[in-house]
Amino acid sequence: MRRKWDGSAAFTLIELLVVVAIIAVLAAMLLPALAGAREKARQAACVNNLKQVSTALESYLGDYGGYYPCYPSMGMPWCSTTPHATAVAPNGLPLCSYSGGLVHTSSYDNPHSTITAPVYLYPGRQPVYMNGVPDCNDGNASFFSGHYRCIAYGSYARVSPPAPATTAADPKLGPVGLGTLLYSNHLPEARVYYCPSADGMPTGETPSEGTGAVYVTGFRLSHWKRAAGKNRAEFDADTMLRGNWGNSYAPKAIFSHYDYRNIPYRQAYPWCQTQDRGGDPDRTWLSGTKPRVFVGELGPAFRTPKELGGRAIAADTFSKGGDYDANGMFVGSSAAPGPINGLSPVTLSCLIAGMGIKAHRRAYNVLYGDGHVGVFNDGEEKLVWHIQGFRDVAKGQSNTHNILGAFYYYGSGYGYQTNAGTPFGHTHAGLIDKNATNARGSGVLIWHTFDNAAEIDLQ
Repeated sequence: MRRKWDGSAAFTLIELLVVVAIIAVLAAMLLPALAGAREKARQAACVNNLKQVSTALESYLGDYGGYYPCYPSMGMPWCSTTPHATAVAPNGLPLCSYSGGLVHTSSYDNPHSTITAPVYLYPGRQPVYMNGVPDCNDGNASFFSGHYRCIAYGSYARVSPPAPATTAADPKLGPVGLGTLLYSNHLPEARVYYCPSADGMPTGETPSEGTGAVYVTGFRLSHWKRAAGKNRAEFDADTMLRGNWGNSYAPKAIFSHYDYRNIPYRQAYPWCQTQDRGGDPDRTWLSGTKPRVFVGELGPAFRTPKELGGRAIAADTFSKGGDYDANGMFVGSSAAPGPINGLSPVTLSCLIAGMGIKAHRRAYNVLYGDGHVGVFNDGEEKLVWHIQGFRDVAKGQSNTHNILGAFYYYGSGYGYQTNAGTPFGHTHAGLIDKNATNARGSGVLIWHTFDNAAEIDLQ
């Protein structure tokens, strides 16, 4: 006998489809919330990293006479030791013989100084150059040692005369900036240098690992594991100094996900050492600081907590990369000019994606001198798409001046004069005038913005 269909099976199928649709809608509503919760957790871990850095800095200050870490050669003489016969700086001390007799010169013909001292020395063993060749215009190596993200740098190839043959005991890199805290045992391990949200963040300085004039061979935790091999702990100081970071004779650098403000200041064609730290107050003043803070070549922006005065000391990186941006777009270099680098106007550099896009994107954790970690909210992504450059020229080249990631500038751009007396650049006083075209694309301006967010140095 034929069974009469009552439609109940169809209703059951429809009800099932309705339930599935409801679940899909709920999932679509919940997944962004879950993703947001995961990002909040990663950001909290990032805050914890910076708090560990804060504790380590406090301990370091106590052990090292109240001075912040910078790099091993901080405080060593770097200028010519031969005084000029007659010329003096504004403080009355003699200029060096390289000055040509002019206080405010930074001409290409007569640089003030000859930087020969910045080496990291291990008595009786291979020295590691921390700032490249002994030359005040070393754009390549000096850039990386002055990069806010750099935690280790070194080179054997630039040692002259040739040093003894290397052994496994010889360090291949030396600590820079926050890397000093790992070297001095004030941080327990290198994992503190890396944000959970930013594991895929590149350096932007090379298209891939192990290429380019300087190898940035470490910028992820997996790189530390590889460098440690089977015979070392993965994230300790020994791996940082002696690990397998690639060609032992090539300049190398290790990068963090965090910027550190007290990286060594580098300037091509710098002033005399006599003029450092206020010896020439109108030239070495870090503009925007109140009371005035003065900087010195090869030293940090702020040597002590008193000079720092509660300002920002470390933060999620705001760099934009060099040859390549955060999204892998080729910007260009001196060897292979790209679509942006070296072009005018400087606003073209807004097309270069900042590294923040690979981290929290619209929020930057900032460690201040009083120990608290604040959040700089950037809902409009102004930092990711911030300009970078020199005067009105967009810059993306890795080994150059005036990009957001480096504390490195051309001396000829800050109101100095040539031997003929022709003025260079702007005429504002101060090393970095935040209102000048030379500074508006610099990382110094970003740090000043973080200070202002904490109501410090408000104008």
